Amino acid sequence: MSEICEGSRVRISGLKARPDLNDQYGTAKTLDATSGRWVVQVKKECLKVKPENLTGAEDVDAEKTLTEEDTGVFLKAKDEDGKEYYVEPGKLKDNFDKICKKYGLTSDENAGKLADLLCDSEHESVSPDEVGQMFGMTKKDAFAFLQWINVGISFKEQVMDPSAKEFDL
Repeated sequence: MSEICEGSRVRISGLKARPDLNDQYGTAKTLDATSGRWVVQVKKECLKVKPENLTGAEDVDAEKTLTEEDTGVFLKAKDEDGKEYYVEPGKLKDNFDKICKKYGLTSDENAGKLADLLCDSEHESVSPDEVGQMFGMTKKDAFAFLQWINVGISFKEQVMDPSAKEFDL
């Protein structure tokens, strides 16, 4: 059995309280020192799992643990209820692109409305309700749309120097 460490792909087995997660694959995020359990992300859910209920992905069929889109890079996000989960940035971007197409957000008119809404200095934040109402979106789609916008804002805040006039790569 391979050692599990942060970022390891793992297979879950032997759960009694959540048998629906047995034989599912996830990513070990961190070892909780208090409980001695690994925080494992399975899809949008993070849960604490005893080490004896985890098998390193190297010990199982690799074809079942990775998809073509799986980069091993995850962002911490929150769902509509405020529950934190980890998601690959590519999945957020794909969802964003689908929503833009579904609601015609790339048209000049709608792109202008979005720019005005997102850059309005009188608004400290923009809610899914506002975006949904403006573009006829479901709240779920508006929330997912804003998640990707937040990725861009976070990138700008963390990487780009606000005092720089240009961004050189």
